[in-house]
Order: sequence, then structure tokens, then C-alpha cells
Amino acid sequence: MKAGDNAEAASAAPGKPFSAADITQKLAALRQRRATAATDLAKLAESGDGQISRTDPDARLLAKHGQIVAGYNVQIAVDDKHKLIVASEVVNDGNDTGQLHAMAEAAKAALGVEALTAVADAGYFNGETLKACEEASITADVPPPDRGQRLKAQGRFSVEEFRYDECGQSAACSTRPCFTGLKRMWSMCAAKSRSSRIVCSQ
Repeated sequence: MKAGDNAEAASAAPGKPFSAADITQKLAALRQRRATAATDLAKLAESGDGQISRTDPDARLLAKHGQIVAGYNVQIAVDDKHKLIVASEVVNDGNDTGQLHAMAEAAKAALGVEALTAVADAGYFNGETLKACEEASITADVPPPDRGQRLKAQGRFSVEEFRYDECGQSAACSTRPCFTGLKRMWSMCAAKSRSSRIVCSQ
């Protein structure tokens, strides 16, 4: 890339006009780049995926420990009794949300059973997939995610620490017994320096 830039800069130096061969070569390179971009756009439109990898067509951008990496999302289902993998799948989704039902159904088919219990971590917690599991005779044991974990790590209060009294139209937290009007909690909160604006506006 640098060599190409240097060559281009040298050819564009003052007092040295482009030759017909240079112009023809640059136009050909630009047309090639435009054709490559058009091909990539057509692939994106056809796949509906929203991203494409030129080096590894199967790789996708995934969120991993707060970072974005190019990789794969491999799903497996393990039989708890025999400790064997009974189903596996490679998906392009950036997280595990929404994968539980499909993998549990694949495990059911592989085991030849009418019902089973699926155990997964909080990353699989999703209302739609849990409902689909219930309708398919799959008992899903998935803990809800701790969405206030980051706030707690910062010494702030999460939404779970507030309790809303519907009759009294008030909410209580650990530092002040009562707040009147949830929409005004941010301005009234005695611990607002340790609270989240989003949490207090809910």
C-alpha cells in the first residue's frame, strides 16, 4: 500500500506530468476497485447479513469480552448423562441470544425424545426463545442476566435495587426511603452521583 502511494506521489510530482500509460493504468485500477466494491455490495444485498469478510467468508464480527473480533459462534448441545455432544451448529450471530430453542430442538431430534430439560447460561436468556422452548416441551433452565452488573462495578445502584409502590406512586432505594414520581427520580435522588440516569428515568 505504501509503495503504491509513494509511486503515485512520485508520478504526481511537480514538473512531471502523467503519461498516457500512467493515466490508463490508474483508470484500470479504479475500475477494478469499483467492480470489486459492486460485487461485494451485491453479495451483501443477496445475503442480507450486513457484513462480509474478504479473507474468510464464514467469519463475522462478534462481541467478545467487550471487544469486537472476527470469528465464529459455535453452538453445541451436550447430553448430561453420557457427556457427549449430540448437536452442533456454527452461526453468524454475534451473541447466543436466540440460539437456545434451535439447539434444544436439534438435541431432541438426536436423542429421539419427546421432551427434555435444557440448561444454559444467562447469555441465552431471551423471552421469545424461552416461550418457543415451552411450546416444544423443552424445560429451559436459564438464569436472567444481571443487567446492573456494570453499574454495581462502578459503585452505582442498578434498577433491581429500587422497589416501586404502585399504590403510593413511589419508589424506595437503599439510601432514601421514598421517591415520589419515578419520572422525577433523577432530580430527587439523594444518591444521584451514584445512580444511573437511565435507571432513574424508568
